[in-house]
Amino acid sequence: MNCDAFGHAERRAGARSLLRHSFPALVASFAVTVAVVPAVRAIAHRTGVVDRPDKVRKLHGRTVAYLGGVALFVGVFAGIITNGLLASGDLASLPPVPFSVVLGMIAITFTGLADDIWKFDARLKIAGQLVAAAALAIEEIGVNVAVGLMSPVLGAPEDLLFSVGGIGVSNATLSYWVVTGLVAMFVLGGSNAANLLDGLDGLLSGITAVMCVGLLALSLAIVYAFPPDMGSVGDGTQSMAGARIVLCLSLLGAWLGFLV
Repeated sequence: MNCDAFGHAERRAGARSLLRHSFPALVASFAVTVAVVPAVRAIAHRTGVVDRPDKVRKLHGRTVAYLGGVALFVGVFAGIITNGLLASGDLASLPPVPFSVVLGMIAITFTGLADDIWKFDARLKIAGQLVAAAALAIEEIGVNVAVGLMSPVLGAPEDLLFSVGGIGVSNATLSYWVVTGLVAMFVLGGSNAANLLDGLDGLLSGITAVMCVGLLALSLAIVYAFPPDMGSVGDGTQSMAGARIVLCLSLLGAWLGFLV
């Protein structure tokens, strides 16, 4: 069924349904983060993994525990797992959060943890972030971004771009490598921008929580504009509509729990 067959009422109902059935992910990530942060903070102080003021750039008046990213990872992961176990309604007919996203989260968390403990060299931090980008590229996360940018210029993905010695290269092949570069730029840029923002209490947490709300609104708008046909297994298994909403709610819950 073409999505044009859905009326405004069906589109709104579909978006509300996915939001409602994803809500347990928000609750789980919030509750788990609230519970884990004090334990992680105590471990950081006990082991000396803390940020000490230096009266130059670090102007806080007391030592501040590191390892907050570990608590956030546990919270977000709890939201994703809760969705996987309790998904119902329209959400249950859509694919869960891709494993490559979880793998990228693990790579970023390990990189941040190692940096907190051993003070990684900048090159090692970039290497860890590129591992996360590579994980996303494996499952072609974001490939439609490149296709959307390049199709008006080069044509459809299945069109032949050029041929050398009888070996043809399609637009899809070029799109894959372009999106790999884009994903790497987004991961590197996002990770290091977040690191630069993390200098005042609640600054990074507040900004990221607001971003999650904005991304959630965009995800719901995408569902409204292009509702997945829940009656078609072929279309439903390709839609990331549910995964996007679950990720936004899991992240939002974890950041709000961290702010508490």
